[in-house]
Amino acid sequence: MSDAAVLHHEDPAGGARWRAAWRSFRRGPRGMIGLSMLLFALAVAIAAPLITQFTPFELGGPPLRPPGPDHLLGTDHLGRDIFARIVYGTQVSIGFAFGAAAISFLVGTLLGALSGYFGGVVDHVLSRVFEFFLMIPMLFLVILMSALLGANIYVAAFVVGITIWPSNARIVRAQVLSLKRRAFVRAARAGGAGHLRILFRHILPNGIQPVVVNSTLQVGAAILLEASLSFL
Repeated sequence: MSDAAVLHHEDPAGGARWRAAWRSFRRGPRGMIGLSMLLFALAVAIAAPLITQFTPFELGGPPLRPPGPDHLLGTDHLGRDIFARIVYGTQVSIGFAFGAAAISFLVGTLLGALSGYFGGVVDHVLSRVFEFFLMIPMLFLVILMSALLGANIYVAAFVVGITIWPSNARIVRAQVLSLKRRAFVRAARAGGAGHLRILFRHILPNGIQPVVVNSTLQVGAAILLEASLSFL
């Protein structure tokens, strides 16, 4: 088989690859249920001003009022509408979780790809960096940074993102180590493709799916962490 044929056979177009992944995803009822719940939460977060007439910090009624027509879930001890606080809290939780997961995805994918592709000294140094960040107690670091920089949701999301990225990096590294020896990569290299083109055009698109899955799991973990931080 020629190099071109090998490249076409093992390195399908990105659109076809993602369409096949979407068809496989649609066949699983649990995946569609989870996607529907996520879209519902996003819709609630976006349409929060249209869903409730109160704001989360507005003292809109008497304290500890039971559920009723004016306050669907009642009020708390300060007279704030509980339903409004839940609806607007969705914005905070989703923004925090997706921000942290996006940072983890980008940093982990980039450093994991460089580590696996170049190997040698680069791989050794970056692997030690992965291990260093894995040793950091995430909750303690977030609380420390919040104490130093203030209780800011963006600071907390950034700290969580730069703490959880090594799991994505290790997945990408393993994928790149496996894929860089495949025939379609050798064909691309023989065709004169540079390192960046091989890495980002041929290797990563074929090995990114496990990282996407892991990042979606990190979204849920980040929401739970955000709830813990709010309590503390």
